[in-house]
Amino acid sequence: MYQIDPAYLRFFKPVKEGKVIRGKWSDSTLKEAVIKLYQAKLNQADQRNTVERSEWWDRLDTYYPGRSVCVYFDKNNQPQGYMFYRIVERNFQVEEMYYQTPQAAQALLSIIASRSSSDLKYYVKMPEESLLGEFFPEHEGLYCKYAALYDD
Repeated sequence: MYQIDPAYLRFFKPVKEGKVIRGKWSDSTLKEAVIKLYQAKLNQADQRNTVERSEWWDRLDTYYPGRSVCVYFDKNNQPQGYMFYRIVERNFQVEEMYYQTPQAAQALLSIIASRSSSDLKYYVKMPEESLLGEFFPEHEGLYCKYAALYDD
C-alpha cells in the first residue's frame, strides 16, 4: 500500500497523447477495455496468481458499490491501463491499478492529481514489483505501508 503526500501529486499533468475516460462499471466501453487488459495480463506465459474473473466481472458493482473506473487509451485508441478508485471518509483509495506502458501509468496518476486536495489522504494498492515510485521524481512524498488497508 502506497500513501502519497498530496503535495507530490503536482508532478502529474494530463497526458498530451491519448485520453483517459472516467465513469462507472456500467459503461460498456470502460468495462470492455478493462476486461481486455486484464485478460491480456492473465494470458501472459510468466503470469502467476492472477485470478480468472469471468463470472466475477458481472457482479463487480455488487461487491464494490460506489467505485469509479478510468481507462487510459493511447493515440491509437487502444486501452493501455485502468484504475478502480473511490473516495471514502476523506481517503482517495485506488483499489486496483494496472498499466502496460509508462505513459498509461502517468495518465492514471494524473487522474489522481486532478483530485488533489490537502484534506484528502491518497492510497494506491499495488504490488511492490510495480515500481510505482519510479514515476515520482522525488520520493519523500511516497510512503510504502505494509499495515492494514488504509490505516495510519
